Formats: sequence, structure tokens, C-alpha cells
Amino acid sequence: MNVSSLVVGLVPRQRCTFRLHPARPLHAALLRLVEAADPALSAELHEATPGAHDVVRPWTLSGLAGPLASTATGLIAEAGQRYWMRLTTLTDRVHDRLTGLLDDAVARGRTLDLERVPFALVPAAEGIRREWQRRTSDRELLARAAPVSEIHLAFLSPTAFRRGQGYTTLPEPALCLSSYLRRWNRFADPAERLDEAAILAYGRARMRTVEARLAPRAIWLGDFGAPGQVGELTWQGDPADPIWRQVNALVDYAFFCGTGIKTAMGMGQTRRASRGP
Repeated sequence: MNVSSLVVGLVPRQRCTFRLHPARPLHAALLRLVEAADPALSAELHEATPGAHDVVRPWTLSGLAGPLASTATGLIAEAGQRYWMRLTTLTDRVHDRLTGLLDDAVARGRTLDLERVPFALVPAAEGIRREWQRRTSDRELLARAAPVSEIHLAFLSPTAFRRGQGYTTLPEPALCLSSYLRRWNRFADPAERLDEAAILAYGRARMRTVEARLAPRAIWLGDFGAPGQVGELTWQGDPADPIWRQVNALVDYAFFCGTGIKTAMGMGQTRRASRGP
């Protein structure tokens, strides 16, 4: 199983005001583009495998990143400014087809209509590509996982988890690991699948959150609203335990799969932080 992170630039042709979170219109516009060009891929992106607390999709989508201005009426994207979005793919099939479609759309100067404003698809800036664009595999993630004694994790967009009929925003180790494992084991090559019960038991019994700097940030996506948190935390574990290496691999995988719910609508964007909060 290969996983990838792709970035694409967007330039609005006129000023655009987002009264809701930009991830919702971005998600809808991207799926319209995909459906027009590749109905089979569109169906695959819509397809979801039910999980214990959310659904498992073979892709994620960020919100709109860039110099958005916050005003009383919403977020403002100015005409001619360059913004960008990040997509990740969790299967080779989705990667190959989505990359081909987006490359063609950029080459043809296609647009995505967000809040009735056309945004031209353009290459992302080189610095953005260097930081965010990458591809690897489940096997490589496991092989390269470093069993460091502390894991520093950053939640870059509102992150939440389903619990019963409601939500929780506290990123407990077992909740995060469960989110990663559902995706890993759904899409990984059979030989690389992980023992979910053993890893979750380790997370509950052996992992500690030793530092956290989290802030509440709710998200409203039109017909869906949820609490969330953003920020950083530090987990500690036992580097001598072989499961800790697998935990580190899953944390690296979080860069691609996201954390928690609604990862195809901008929530749960995650990456390993260089140091603790």
C-alpha cells in the first residue's frame, strides 16, 4: 500500500467570502470536478467503510490554506492571491487516478467554483510542495519508524472523535490510535496489517500524555457542526517495547490519514511536531 500527499494551488478570480468553513465548498467542488471527468473515481471517493466511531475513506482533504482574512462576515479570499489545498490518498488506485485528473485540470487551467467564485487550479508554490508533498508505503513507514521515547504530535485543524451519540475532543492515545488503525488495516497490504487489539491495549495501559497545549475550535460545515481542538501534545512510551515502534509508524501515517472524524472535509489534519508544546 502506497500513501501520498498532494498539493494544488488555487487563485480566485474575484473576492470570495466564506461564511462557513471553506472545507465544505472545497469538498463539494472537488467532487463535482472528479464526477465530470471520472464517475468511477467519484463513486470510490464517496464510498465509505463504517468504523467504530466514524467512516473510513481512501482519501482526505484539507481546508483552503493561505492568506485568508478573518472578518465579521466570514473568511475572505482576495482576487489574485494564491491559496492551496492538500489531498492525501491511502491507496494506489485513488492516487493514480486523482493525480492524473488534477494534473490534467491544472494543465488545462480548469477552475473550482467555491461560493460561486471561480478559483483557477494552478501548481502550488515550490516551498509548499517541498513541505507537504510526499509519497511512501506502509512497509516503508514500518521500516523507518524510530522508537523515540517521546512523540510530539500537532493537530492543525479541528479534531474530534465520535463517542456514543456525541463527540469528544480529547485526543487520548487510544482514540487516536484507533482512528489510525482502522484506516491502516482497511487499506494496508495483508502482510503489513497490525494487531489492533494489542496496540490499543498498549495505548491505554502504557502510553502517557505528558504535555499538551490544546485550544477548542469548533467547526461548522453547513449541515454538520462539531466541537474540536487544535494544538500540540506529547506522548511517552517504552522504546524497548516492539509495539512502540508500531505506534511511531502509525503517528507517521497520521500525516496521510488524518485523525478522528470528517477527515475528507478538513478536520483532523495531523503531523508529527519537531518538539513538544
